[in-house]
Amino acid sequence: HNGIYTIISSFIILFFIKNKIKLLILITIPLLIYVPTTKYLEKKYHISPGVKNYEIQSLVHGLQTIYLKTNDKEIEKTFVNYYTSEEFKTYYNKYNVDTILHYNIKPLRNIDLDKSKIIKLYLKKLLEYPTILIEDRLNGTNVMWDAFQKDYINTYNYQLLYTEYEQNELIMDKVSKNSKKSQEKISPIVRSLALNKISNTILFRTGIYIILILIIVIKYFDKKLIISLIPSILNTMTLLLTMHHQSYRYVMYIQLIFILMLLYINKQEVKK
Repeated sequence: HNGIYTIISSFIILFFIKNKIKLLILITIPLLIYVPTTKYLEKKYHISPGVKNYEIQSLVHGLQTIYLKTNDKEIEKTFVNYYTSEEFKTYYNKYNVDTILHYNIKPLRNIDLDKSKIIKLYLKKLLEYPTILIEDRLNGTNVMWDAFQKDYINTYNYQLLYTEYEQNELIMDKVSKNSKKSQEKISPIVRSLALNKISNTILFRTGIYIILILIIVIKYFDKKLIISLIPSILNTMTLLLTMHHQSYRYVMYIQLIFILMLLYINKQEVKK
């Protein structure tokens, strides 16, 4: 959902860097394809662009976190027409924004909120409670930066057929009943890898790869390398702001970036 913002931001940054016309063209092409194609498909197949309040869900969650910790009256006043104080505290999971967006009797996706008002309030509270809101976003993006999965944090490690947490034992029954033979064979293997701590860290977490990428950047620092990382950096920043549940599919690109960087430094070493 955040890819379009990454492309636009990358274009703006590269626009001010000299002699990068080829990169600007490469970034512009997917943008020119995406916009008309998406509009056409949405109109032809009556596709909704997304659930209501999707853009501000992580902001609402941050305000929830502040309210739980401080009983902030301004936040309470903002949401009093939608949730009671108890509801606002109950429909909460510090690691999963979807709890208030979907999984309660008053899901956020069904409520009409003034988005500009929520954004302004969030920015105001960011100045008042920066530590709380930074911690809130770190909790919400644990799958990205923490090298080791915590048992108490439900994480979507894989989604072959169903968007269910891997801790749900029933998933294998569903796979057996509703899948093709090849999927029946693959699913137990992927599941066992996801539940093993070592293979989980290597295959389904990106914390260790972020550390390795930083080491490579420091050791092989040059302008080309930094420019090539601009889209990935911007994508990561938008995820840090908007990720709403712990899902490997959101962060798997980091492993790909690490592999590409290995190829880059190998090329640099060969040149020497």
